[in-house]
Amino acid sequence: MPPSRAQARLAEFLETAERLKNERATAGNVLETLEATPPAEWPALAARPEFQTNAALERLGEEVRRRLDRNPREALALAELATTIADALPATAYPAVTLAQIRAMAWKDRANALRILGRIPEALEVLARGEHILEKHVVLSVDRAVLDMVKALILVDTGDVDNARSIAITCGSVFLAHGDLTRALQAGEIEGYVLFEKRQFHDALELFSSLLEVARVTNDLSAEARCENNLGQCSINLDEFKAANIHFSNAIAHMTDLGQPLAATRAQWGAGQVSLAKGQAENGLKYLHAARDSFVQHGMFEESALCALTIAEYLLSHEEKSAAREIVHTIATEFRESTLERRIIEAVTALDQTLSDSEAPLAAVRHVYALIKSAQSKHAVL
Repeated sequence: MPPSRAQARLAEFLETAERLKNERATAGNVLETLEATPPAEWPALAARPEFQTNAALERLGEEVRRRLDRNPREALALAELATTIADALPATAYPAVTLAQIRAMAWKDRANALRILGRIPEALEVLARGEHILEKHVVLSVDRAVLDMVKALILVDTGDVDNARSIAITCGSVFLAHGDLTRALQAGEIEGYVLFEKRQFHDALELFSSLLEVARVTNDLSAEARCENNLGQCSINLDEFKAANIHFSNAIAHMTDLGQPLAATRAQWGAGQVSLAKGQAENGLKYLHAARDSFVQHGMFEESALCALTIAEYLLSHEEKSAAREIVHTIATEFRESTLERRIIEAVTALDQTLSDSEAPLAAVRHVYALIKSAQSKHAVL
C-alpha cells in the first residue's frame, strides 16, 4: 500500500532536515574562500558548487548582517551574491517551501543593506521580490513577518511612522507566538523609535527600559547595547544629561565589545552632544570629531555632516568663526563628491558661502542641520 500524502510529506521533511544538517557540517570553508577572494571577484563565487547550498547561503546571510555595521557596501555586495545564488538554485534542489524561505531571506538581506545605504526605492523593489516569493506559502508566517520588519524600518525612513508602528506590533505578536524573543525585541525597538520620532520621549523611555530588561534576561548583548543607546537619546531630549551619559557609555562599551564600530560611533555622537550640553567642551568636541571621522570613512556623509554642523554650531556660539567656517567648507567639499539628494548638496554648499557673508550664520547652520535631519533616518537610534 503506497504511503499517504501526510506520510510522504513527513518523509520529505525528515529527509530535508537531514540534508540541511549535513550541508551545514560541510560548509565551513565558505567564509574562508570569501575572505581569500577580493570583493571585486565575489560575483564569480556564484558559480562554485560549494556556494550553491542552503548552508552556504546561511553563512553568507550571517556575513551580510555582520558587515552591515562594519562596511554596508560590502554587505550589499554579499547580499547581491546571495540573491544570485538563491535564484539560480533549481526547483528540484529543495522542497518548494524550503526553496521559498531560502530565496526570500536572501532578498530580505539585500533590501536591508539597500535601506542602510539610503537607497530606499531600490530597497522597496527588492523587498517586493521577497514578498512575491512567499505569497504561495501560507505556512511561512514568521518569514513574512521578518520581511515586514524590514518594511516597517523603510516606512520609518520615509516618515510613515504610524504604519511602521502598526506593522512592528503585528510582527512582535507573530514572533512571540513562535517563541522568537530576539526578533520580538527588535519589533519593540521599532515601536519605541516611532514614539521617539513623535516626540513622546517619556513613553519611548519607558518602553526602551522594559526592552532593556528583556535583553538582559535573555542575554542579548546586541539588543542591550541598542536599548542603552536609545535610552541615551531619550534622556537627552528630556534634559536628563547624567542618565544620558551613563546610557551612552554603556552602549559604547557593549558595541565596541561586539565589534560594531558604526553603532559605537552613533553612541559616541550622542555622548558628544551630552558633553557639550554639560559644558564639557573638550570631551564633547573630541567625541564628535572622532564620530565624524568614522562616518566619513564609511561613506556616511549625512551623519558626518550632522556631527560637523553640531561642532560648527558650538564653535559659532563661542565666537570661533574661523574654525566653524573650516569644518563647514570641508563637508561642503565632501558633499559635492557624494551622491546625496541635490537639495541637500545645494543647502550645504550655500551654507559654506553663507558663513562667509551672513551676519547671522548660527541660524543658517541650524536650518541646514534641520534639513538634513528631516531627510535622514536610515539608522536612527535602532
